[in-house]
Amino acid sequence: MAGIKKLATTTVFTGQSDIVVFDEVSDYKNATFSTATASGASVGQVSGDSSEYVGEDTEVTNWVDEQGKVITSTATDGTVAVKWEMADLSEDSVVKFLNGVKLSGLTSTLLKNIKSAVGFGVKLPVMTRPIGWFNDEANRCLFLPKAKIVSSITYSDKHFTISSTATAEYIDTTTLKTAMIVEGEPVYENDTEEAA
Repeated sequence: MAGIKKLATTTVFTGQSDIVVFDEVSDYKNATFSTATASGASVGQVSGDSSEYVGEDTEVTNWVDEQGKVITSTATDGTVAVKWEMADLSEDSVVKFLNGVKLSGLTSTLLKNIKSAVGFGVKLPVMTRPIGWFNDEANRCLFLPKAKIVSSITYSDKHFTISSTATAEYIDTTTLKTAMIVEGEPVYENDTEEAA
């Protein structure tokens, strides 16, 4: 006998254990899930309570008659976007996220022991990369294969951080969609287990 199927259990996606920014995809037309996730790096520690979902909701605009009755509704798709503040302010992070450049040969009569320097603020700090947002159990991932990542330096509670917002851009291939929920675990360089 046919009937309403009951949902036995709820599958949830909670928290954030890591954010991985994958390497740039040179050809999205021929990209696959495998090539888009071939290599990447964790953003490291994220400032507490800074990670959040900032996507825009889908909107409905109603066309009504003179009496206010709906003739038809037009839906406009929303966006998928996430935001976080990374604690790492290393040279590599400044170069990658703030479009910085490493400087060498700096000398000064008023500064000593100059070990390194990195400049930023010249080029717009924006890039397009795949990103993975892993849940608190690191067994599910919100994957944005083509995310526009915009970053800036911020200062809060006596700490400088790099604040980044990643917004999913449209993509529709056999294995890549604008936003994806992937059941899987990250594989780190020092992991002893083989990737499945």
